[in-house]
Amino acid sequence: MFLLIPTSCPFSGIALHLLPISILDYVDWFNNRQFQASLDYTPPVEFEAHYYALSESESLTVLETT
Repeated sequence: MFLLIPTSCPFSGIALHLLPISILDYVDWFNNRQFQASLDYTPPVEFEAHYYALSESESLTVLETT
C-alpha cells in the first residue's frame, strides 16, 4: 500500500513514522499559540482565559447585586 502526500502539503518532507507527531504539533500550535486576527492578535488559549475571567467576574457581580 502506498501513501501519497501532496507536495504542497506542509508535511511533504517528513518521514511517515513522524507524520502523526508532526500533525499533532501543528494542531497544537494552531489552536494554542498562533496569533488570530479575529481575536485581536492574541493566542486562542489566552483569549479564552480572558473571556472566562470576565464571565466569572460579571456573574459574581450579578449574584452580589440581587
